[in-house]
Amino acid sequence: MTFHPTPWSENLEHGLSWMDDQHRSLIELNERLYRDFEAGNSEARLAQAFRALKEYVRVHFAAEERYMAEYAYGQAAEHTREHETFVLGLERFIEETAELDDIGDELSIPSLCMEVEQWLVEHILVTDRELARFVHERERERAAAG
Repeated sequence: MTFHPTPWSENLEHGLSWMDDQHRSLIELNERLYRDFEAGNSEARLAQAFRALKEYVRVHFAAEERYMAEYAYGQAAEHTREHETFVLGLERFIEETAELDDIGDELSIPSLCMEVEQWLVEHILVTDRELARFVHERERERAAAG
């Protein structure tokens, strides 16, 4: 199974630098995990790359959730559920690979990276785009109110 990372593009940007920078970092961390696998790096290195991705996912989701709370985003509960479902999927991967005792299995990392990228891109293009529009609108309202 071969994974072909999607290059970062302006289409994935929403005009909120913190969000765009974090999204780019998530895409890059996922790609790094695959590149480490492809290079035949040790399981310890793969586990480290996976942990870095997982931890940054949590950092990013927490940032989005702070903005949703700050701006009283009406879709916050649904958006947060998407985050929780994604994190559970990452945790399930850890459990499954621990049972197999092989994070570097030739199918597990490419499959994971494809799933992560598909989820991230879809989430960025749909769910986060709506959040970004909302944040932009609220910021314009705040600026107009003085």
